[in-house]
Amino acid sequence: MPAERLTVSATAGRGRRPGALTTVLTVSLTVAAMPTGAAQARPGGAGDHFFFAGAGNTSGVASEQFWFGDPGDQVYVGDCARNGRDDVMVRHAPAPPPASGFGDGLHRMGAGIAPGAYRSSAVGGFCYWERLSGFGGTLDDIIANGIGSPEIVTLEAGDAGFDSRGCGTWQPLGATYPPSPQTVFGEGTFQVGTHIAPSTYRADGVADSCYWERLSNFSREWIDGVIANEIGSTMVTIAPTDAGFSSFECGTWTRVG
Repeated sequence: MPAERLTVSATAGRGRRPGALTTVLTVSLTVAAMPTGAAQARPGGAGDHFFFAGAGNTSGVASEQFWFGDPGDQVYVGDCARNGRDDVMVRHAPAPPPASGFGDGLHRMGAGIAPGAYRSSAVGGFCYWERLSGFGGTLDDIIANGIGSPEIVTLEAGDAGFDSRGCGTWQPLGATYPPSPQTVFGEGTFQVGTHIAPSTYRADGVADSCYWERLSNFSREWIDGVIANEIGSTMVTIAPTDAGFSSFECGTWTRVG
């Protein structure tokens, strides 16, 4: 069946769930025929995929399809008005709230904290944090942990929770960028290209106590995100492709190259 022009209309309304807005389509759409051999589908829809029965098609199997909206939408398709036209309603899932800052303590994912990358506000002192897979209090519940300040960590949707002490306020990473990347900075964790500029740096601390690592991500899951690390060296070249850089007891880093 060639593509045909189909007029789709519906009546506006609010979804039953709070914040779920029902969008109404009143638009002329080109509907593509179902390809030969395609899985048999009944007229209707799911997510952003709609199936239609063409005029005169009484087989109960859809013969046309089109896409609209987002895969997470709830959709309703059918001859609701009994006028021979398919009506379409798309109920958009409410957008997740933007990530916001939170303080020290034990937090459960989805209850006060959201997935995303965060940076702690404390400078100096002792900041300890843990990403948690559960709340049993065992070492097996720790997905990743770290010390130092300021710190950067990415919280995943699958994490059960997050715990920190002495870290101050955790802010979404994008809210912590300086006006321009720095070329002189102290210890802690920094995003390359935003907090600090990629280059070669030398630290003024005592080499024997200086530890640094170049990072490919901020999940901080043991060594998976570590590109390179060193203890006892106060010189490093940070590449533009590095995600981040972290150091502990190295003093102040100054660009030399």
